[in-house]
Amino acid sequence: LMMVPTLVRILQARGIMLWLDGEQIRGRVLQGHLTPSDRALLTAHRTALLTWLRQQTAGEGPAVDLAT
Repeated sequence: LMMVPTLVRILQARGIMLWLDGEQIRGRVLQGHLTPSDRALLTAHRTALLTWLRQQTAGEGPAVDLAT
């Protein structure tokens, strides 16, 4: 099972940015950078990713530097 911070770092390294918009996960992705495998990972880890993004937004939990 992949940990959410690891997933976020992997996606971010490829220029994929994720954020929380209400109860939806939004993202900025360059065309062709989000693979079917990425989509499957995001779907499989959606609940954990939502929880993690909420914690990051609230300033809780271990931070991941999303600027690097």
